[in-house]
Amino acid sequence: MASQAAHDENDPKTHAMITWADVGAPLQRFLLIKKGNDLCAIRFTQYRRSYDVEPPTNFNSGEESFYGEYDWHYGLANKGGLNADGASKGHRKVAQTRTLGIGRLILWGGVDWVRCGSFVLLWRYPTRASFSSKSTEGPCDREIEMAPTRWSDIRQVNPADAGLKWFRCDEKRKPISIPVDEL
Repeated sequence: MASQAAHDENDPKTHAMITWADVGAPLQRFLLIKKGNDLCAIRFTQYRRSYDVEPPTNFNSGEESFYGEYDWHYGLANKGGLNADGASKGHRKVAQTRTLGIGRLILWGGVDWVRCGSFVLLWRYPTRASFSSKSTEGPCDREIEMAPTRWSDIRQVNPADAGLKWFRCDEKRKPISIPVDEL
């Protein structure tokens, strides 16, 4: 029974996961991201792994492939936020697939960046976004804050909710798992 409990707290369908470098809300629940006046909400709608590991060759890394899809909503906090006129939204796909190439000519596999307005953050399978962005040197952008939520409908999202737990990059933080009903 103890092994079942350990599995459950790592289940991305029922638990938020926070590590020192990334944050993920449970599947179908919104993850809020903010930096300055920029505000974003992403909700992973599905994910899958391909179980396609192969021995590496001179032309192929042999790594396993991962796929995900997410909805995104972007707005400016000083202009009404995520549901205001002028806010933008959409649906995107992400993937981490094996690299292909020969010698120094390498083709990276997949699109592993979560894009939402001005945010371009590294995706971590299955439902996490990293504090690492395309515009940041080093492992994290220390100005980015993220909060996993229990909300599944964008109309429920309230970035000012006092019950939200906001996280920043913190190399000393041990992994945290939070059940959806405690968000």
